[in-house]
Amino acid sequence: LQAQADALNAQVGFLTAKNRSSNAYASLRSIIGWDNGDPLPALASVAEPANADIPELGALLREGVKDRPDLAAARRNLDALRFSKHLAERNAGPTLSLEGSFTKWFSPEILESRALTLTLNGPFFDGGLSRAQARQAAMQFLAGEANYTQQERNARAEIEAAYATNVQ
Repeated sequence: LQAQADALNAQVGFLTAKNRSSNAYASLRSIIGWDNGDPLPALASVAEPANADIPELGALLREGVKDRPDLAAARRNLDALRFSKHLAERNAGPTLSLEGSFTKWFSPEILESRALTLTLNGPFFDGGLSRAQARQAAMQFLAGEANYTQQERNARAEIEAAYATNVQ
């Protein structure tokens, strides 16, 4: 049904363009004062304009995607989501720290103190909260990636449309 509707819409578009062409032809005859019975004189040929100054589409796409402020902001947002994901993953797991100290007292008796401390910290029991937060951050990052990809596609489509309009 959609294909039939598209075909009928195309026919409407064709008839509308044909009607506009007929109206423009009649307006031209009226403007230049040409009678309906006489054929119009042949028009002088006009050379096609040169489009030598238009850069290549690929270069415009690379530059446009790189320089668009909305995409730059989306890239920063994606970097923030990536950082949040790594931070949540780090907080979900254990941490190991090693600290060392050396102290020397200069008094009538020289005293020294040395200490080496190894500490292992981790969520003993949090009901899976830290792992769930890490998964949530990972999903938010994946959603951010998908949004950025779609924003980039939209920007490319806008650039291609502007390029086609410029070339035409």
